[in-house]
Amino acid sequence: MKNSQKSQPCNWPAASLSRGMLLIAVSAVVSALLGVMDPGVAAAKNAKPTRSTTIALTPNERNVVVVNRLANSVSIIQVKDKDLNDVSNKLAEIPVGEEPRCVAVHPSNRAAYVTNAISGTVSVVDLNRHTQVAEIPVGTEPRGCALTADGSLLYVANLTEGTVSIIVTSDPLNPISDGAVTVGGRPWAVAITDKGTGNISDDTVFVTDVFAELNPDFSDPVFDGNGEARDQGKQGVVHAFPAGNGNPTITKITLKPLADSGFNANRIMPNDFCGAAAHSLIFCPNPNDINDPINMNDPQGVFPNQLTSALIRGDRLYLPNIGAQPEPPEMFNVNVQALVYNVDVNALSEVATEHVNLNNQIKVETAQPPPSLDRTFGNDLVAIDGNVAGDRFVIVSRGGNQIFRATLDASGQLDILNSAKTGVDCRLQTGNLPTGVAMRKDGTRAYADNDVNFSVTSMDTDNCLTLQLDISSSDPPAPGSVEHMSLVGNLAFFTALGIPDNGFQGTDIRDIIPRNFRDKQSKDAWSSCGSCHNDGLSDGVTWIFGTGPRRTKPLDGMFSKQDPEDQDILNWSAIRDSNTDFNNNSRNVQGGVWFRQR
Repeated sequence: MKNSQKSQPCNWPAASLSRGMLLIAVSAVVSALLGVMDPGVAAAKNAKPTRSTTIALTPNERNVVVVNRLANSVSIIQVKDKDLNDVSNKLAEIPVGEEPRCVAVHPSNRAAYVTNAISGTVSVVDLNRHTQVAEIPVGTEPRGCALTADGSLLYVANLTEGTVSIIVTSDPLNPISDGAVTVGGRPWAVAITDKGTGNISDDTVFVTDVFAELNPDFSDPVFDGNGEARDQGKQGVVHAFPAGNGNPTITKITLKPLADSGFNANRIMPNDFCGAAAHSLIFCPNPNDINDPINMNDPQGVFPNQLTSALIRGDRLYLPNIGAQPEPPEMFNVNVQALVYNVDVNALSEVATEHVNLNNQIKVETAQPPPSLDRTFGNDLVAIDGNVAGDRFVIVSRGGNQIFRATLDASGQLDILNSAKTGVDCRLQTGNLPTGVAMRKDGTRAYADNDVNFSVTSMDTDNCLTLQLDISSSDPPAPGSVEHMSLVGNLAFFTALGIPDNGFQGTDIRDIIPRNFRDKQSKDAWSSCGSCHNDGLSDGVTWIFGTGPRRTKPLDGMFSKQDPEDQDILNWSAIRDSNTDFNNNSRNVQGGVWFRQR
């Protein structure tokens, strides 16, 4: 990417600077001339690349700030005392806008910024007074947010508007909205480099497009088609542009599909896609010879999709995602995969040799009965963090209520296996439905937020110990209430493990332990309903079932608020005489037994 900005603030082209950014540039020049060290610049000397997250450590790492999406609040929790001991003291819970999604803590430790998806705003929270002091309008459905390392600018990804808002935060408690960058697509996660120069014009903003686009390089040698519903038919997208520029040049980085996910499919059973009785020969590897072994053992491709997290360490951008495999048969182990893709932040291009499918590593394990998590796969990878050195990582598997500790192998791929390569080196149990993680700079501790439990899990990542499963960040609804039942439904939808058949109406949400009901939702915690229904909506993928193609259906508005019995049609098909329900989908696609007694 050609960057028209120079390394010194005084050389920034005025045409590219808005009023707010020009103020930042002038302030930096004046400070330099006067020999004055601005507090933000001082903080930048010890800063690290930033990224969007639902839970963040304060600069001194004593507190975490976590969003409570279902409570419309943000909490401050002390996790380390002055003697460096582990503690768990909730200091404050602060109301913000509706459906908070991301939090960024200013390096001055004076303010936190929270994106509110439904409100379409950013809340400014005073971390000393424990109160919201402002609410700034941004675009529609804001998701990810990240500050530049010096704390002068906040970037906010607006999902359904295709823009990235810019907010000047050099005065932490009095930020100024300063326009937006149009990237298109569905922007979600944000990550920003820190070159350590104290000059943000040297840094790059990366924004993921949450959904894959059609792969222009896809070509079927026999049948026509644009790549829809094909395992290698789509590609991921990340947008990159220079920080501190109001009208930047945008570089589009494409993430190509993997030709081999590490798993093979039988194209004859359970649905016949080869031979005279086949529904269609499009997906038959060798339609001319039904006895060819490849028809029953066909290597499957996979494309990156649902890019909801991004992390920069060293010269790499790490992108965990829920890889999609829409070709038949719709079976759990050739359906979705646990991918982490890598991008070179200097070359602005993918590093294909470093992409990894964590499920391909986990498959060496042997499954054990509940409550064991042995051979539970990496469903729904939604977040990642790492130590400053970039040699230890933690990766969130939402539906598995677990976090994988990872290192880098000689080829640069993330590796979660032990030295003997016989099993996962470290699994850390969390509360229900973790959606974010924050790791200390030295990599010794990590903290996960648990969405439906209204809590935070603290973890000793040195010794692979869960220290405290549920540190309360807010009060969940009382058992027996309508709100509680809605929360249980949320857990049932997004877990890849299971929930009890009975008694959950009167059970506190934190006392429902999905790993005790392993294999109910899916085989070996492979996937959840949320694996295809991002946010309960759609992943933008067309899947091939035995009876034909099905585009993932958004589930908002499925029930009338006035009449709960007024339900929209699910998976409608003229071929079928009834609606396909999620119970059958769990059994027939995900390999689970769902609400049937074990």
